[in-house]
Amino acid sequence: MKTRFVSVVACLFALCARTPGTSPQRSVSPAESYPYGSPAFHRFVQDSYRATGKGDPLSFQRWMEGVAPARSRAARSDPPKAWVAELESRGGDRRRARTPEAMAAAERRQAIDLHHWEKRAIPRFSLDRGFEFSSVVDRGERQCLLQSVLLAALLQKSGSDAGAVMVFRNGAGEESNIGHVVTLLKLSNGRDVLTDASHKEPFVRYTGLFARVRGFGYRFVEPIFASGTQDIVAYRLVATGRRTPLSSVRGLDTAYLRSQFAYYRGERTPGGILSGRPTSVGLEVQAKRLRESLAQCSANPISTYLLGRVCLKMGRLSEAYSLLDRACRLYREAGWVPIDPQEALVRARSAVAREVAAGSRPAGRTSSSRANRG
Repeated sequence: MKTRFVSVVACLFALCARTPGTSPQRSVSPAESYPYGSPAFHRFVQDSYRATGKGDPLSFQRWMEGVAPARSRAARSDPPKAWVAELESRGGDRRRARTPEAMAAAERRQAIDLHHWEKRAIPRFSLDRGFEFSSVVDRGERQCLLQSVLLAALLQKSGSDAGAVMVFRNGAGEESNIGHVVTLLKLSNGRDVLTDASHKEPFVRYTGLFARVRGFGYRFVEPIFASGTQDIVAYRLVATGRRTPLSSVRGLDTAYLRSQFAYYRGERTPGGILSGRPTSVGLEVQAKRLRESLAQCSANPISTYLLGRVCLKMGRLSEAYSLLDRACRLYREAGWVPIDPQEALVRARSAVAREVAAGSRPAGRTSSSRANRG
């Protein structure tokens, strides 16, 4: 039997070519809709090619429709029509299913197929470049945000309810400053699963997520798993400890995701604050990219935090304090404040206090007073 993940992707590409911009997914607001081939998805790609200056954004689409399936195929001589036809017959599994459980089973199979395809078609992981769509084409590189958004876009195109969310606590309970991204798939049987192409197995358990919660905005939530499974049956708001309905927790919207792509461009700027040797030019470029991130979504807490750190490093103390204070407020409103922003805010407050103290003391006052007293 031909490899299922090749068929799944091939059919999706064929569907996208025939019906660009359409979206059969359900219960998804326009703000969180970006099915593969749609204008919303193409904006992600355009942003990337504009930022890197790597040429025509359509080269990514051409890669997806041609090079990607060919690279993944076990037997390169397979007639394309054969595996497209196979996929098209499987693509209707979900639509033909008569029960929510059968629909959910089809959705799981598709997520598994796409997870395996993504890892084979884009084999290398790169923190420095893998968030750029041009790096997929030129280098075969991916990173957590790109792989999760791409997987969600393909699932949305197929009719599944999917999105991307960030992780602040892994399966072992270790916390980070929302340092990872995964795909959230909402199954037709009323359960959710998390899919992560950074792992060998498609479905994973993470114990803390950053997502959109209807009626609340961006919030930190804790998934509640069915015993002995990777199925999420409910969520708990971190801020209050109260359970919230499964249906209320959604993937991040397109504005936030565009902001997060820009954040990674800022984070990985050569000569920036996270490099071994920051430079004045690197810091200026980094600040510019982070401001671009906040222009897309001013409520992005990690972009606000990192821009505050960059301003602090550049000696722009008042701006740094204002940004870090706002970052902590954004985290607090979402329900949890990582330790790093808290510590950065303390440093900025101390630096501003020292600057104010130095400015209020006339030059030479201390030494002359001591001389008089002597």
